[in-house]
Amino acid sequence: MFTRLAPPAIGVLLGLLPFLLFVGSTNTVDVNGVRVREDSFNLLGLILAVIGIVLAMRSIRPLPGVTRLRPILAVFAIVVCLVQILVSIGLLSTRPIVSALWPDSDLPPLTFTELDEGNLGLVKGLLQKDDLEQIKQGIAGYKLNAIAEANRHVSYADVCHGGRYRVDLEAVNLLPDFMSAEDRADLERRVAADHRTPPTVADCTPRNTTYRMGELVDRVNRSNAMADALIAGYLEKHSQ
Repeated sequence: MFTRLAPPAIGVLLGLLPFLLFVGSTNTVDVNGVRVREDSFNLLGLILAVIGIVLAMRSIRPLPGVTRLRPILAVFAIVVCLVQILVSIGLLSTRPIVSALWPDSDLPPLTFTELDEGNLGLVKGLLQKDDLEQIKQGIAGYKLNAIAEANRHVSYADVCHGGRYRVDLEAVNLLPDFMSAEDRADLERRVAADHRTPPTVADCTPRNTTYRMGELVDRVNRSNAMADALIAGYLEKHSQ
């Protein structure tokens, strides 16, 4: 049975393999940091897909005493190989599918997950001073960094990446209840003073995207996590 199924199964494999292997040429056009055109010709994919179709065509006719799975698998192999041919010669792109399944696949990876020992040491050192006013100043400082850098990320994302924000703006802008109206107004003034010139289309470069859609997002999340840790420590000390 397995011997009978081998040809169409190999045909399926030959149709799928070129998605992982590429031997050919590619020409891409990026606008505003977004890839808008990609022309490619995968010679290896074309050759393997044609071989796969030949193998599948030889297996599509039912044979006496052979499982019906063989022609079904052969038809599937033909479909896969035809799709591969279209992809290999550049008439069909898999990018929309990839973008739908992995929306941030074209953006730099984010590395921040939690505060490291060094960050926690800074928080612990400030909390050990038992000075609530100094702790509040620390919270305001980290919130200032988080909000100001989040604004820079947002302005770049609006111009260059269709408003695809990678930060939780609600969490970043959330201030603790114990901050007075005067504290909040002072923070707003400091954020406004940190205002930068908005980016233009000319700023939409791969290098800027790596920083503003990647490293800058990590900085925002780290600063906000530092502020959250200090807020938790402040509330604990204030309740004692």
